[in-house]
Amino acid sequence: MYTSGLNAYVGGKWFQCSAFLEKAIQERKSYKTVIVDCRLRCRSNSVLSDFFIPADLNTSVDALRLNFFENLVKESHCLKTCKTEKLGYQISENRVLLEVEEDFDNLKPYSYLQFCYYKLERYTDAACAAYTYFLRNPGDEDTVANIHSYRHDFKVKDEDFKDLEKNLIRIKGENAYDQDDWTNAIELIELAITEYYKEEERCRVECEGHFDHQSFPDFIQAIADHYISVLQCQFKCERKLSILYKDYLPDFVGQHYNFLQFAYHQNGNNDKAVECAGTYLLFNPHDEEMLRNKAFYMQKLGYHEAHFVPRQMNSTKSKPEKLTKKHYMAIYEKIGIKVKEEKMTDLLLMIFTDKTNVENLQILQICLYPMAMSSDDIHSFPSSLSMQSSILEWEISLLWSVY
Repeated sequence: MYTSGLNAYVGGKWFQCSAFLEKAIQERKSYKTVIVDCRLRCRSNSVLSDFFIPADLNTSVDALRLNFFENLVKESHCLKTCKTEKLGYQISENRVLLEVEEDFDNLKPYSYLQFCYYKLERYTDAACAAYTYFLRNPGDEDTVANIHSYRHDFKVKDEDFKDLEKNLIRIKGENAYDQDDWTNAIELIELAITEYYKEEERCRVECEGHFDHQSFPDFIQAIADHYISVLQCQFKCERKLSILYKDYLPDFVGQHYNFLQFAYHQNGNNDKAVECAGTYLLFNPHDEEMLRNKAFYMQKLGYHEAHFVPRQMNSTKSKPEKLTKKHYMAIYEKIGIKVKEEKMTDLLLMIFTDKTNVENLQILQICLYPMAMSSDDIHSFPSSLSMQSSILEWEISLLWSVY
């Protein structure tokens, strides 16, 4: 469909161009939705079991290794079945060209689409397409000139320039906040937080696609190389989702709770305000303004330290990744793993954020390196092992940094 749109663009067939490109953009969104939904569904059904463990396997090392790979096979089969059911065999097995993937990732179809709209004299639609492309590519001078032209030469109103890729609930919430509409501000910003966590999870899962090894690696190397590429992609999700208009906001998630703290207070719900203050301090523990607010709630309104409990949120989605290299080195040392400091790259600075992950590291060390420690060193096992989430989040540290 995308190729047909480009052919129509080159041939000056503007109606066909717009129709094909619109369809291509929609089909890709639908395709990505199906793929991510399948991965999430198969992950939710992926658990450890002892159903296929032979009776003579009496060591936790062998049992866990068998469970690990059994689980991968089950999840893989689930994914293939799900994609075939939703997309059909030919589509589910089709590999999109890298160049096409890059075009869509950079929103290039909107650049072509805006010109097709322009030729059809659909100037508002053209302005939206150009604006959408600009937000991802703010340095494109031709697009900047086009936006200027739509605004001044074709009188497209500023409020009619819309981002066709995002539903900016956060912006609507901020607008309500600026207008002292506290009830709507609370509703919209709470919704924006929920949507962010959903999109962050889907973004991470979306990263788990195919990988071109460009060589013939052995088994362990293939797994490591693929996972490193997944991890690199996943680390970009937070930044990707923390952009308003064209600007990256470093404390995007945390600021939601800053807005909510004040909005709840202004709306008379100080219990919620205190909860949001505690949550914001989880992200920014030394923020002087919020610490002053905390002192106000305690001194003037009778709240205590115990009231500033952060919201209970899934740590993989919400916990601030603030640990420094020194903290990671200390964690590794505590579990007896020697790490070369120069190998501690920025990628590793985001892996371990809680006790569970430290335990998971020990488990994977047994799975892949059974001579590293005896089974007596393991005291507990997690209830679920998903290849794309937990398992692979242990592996990179071992493959890169264990010696």
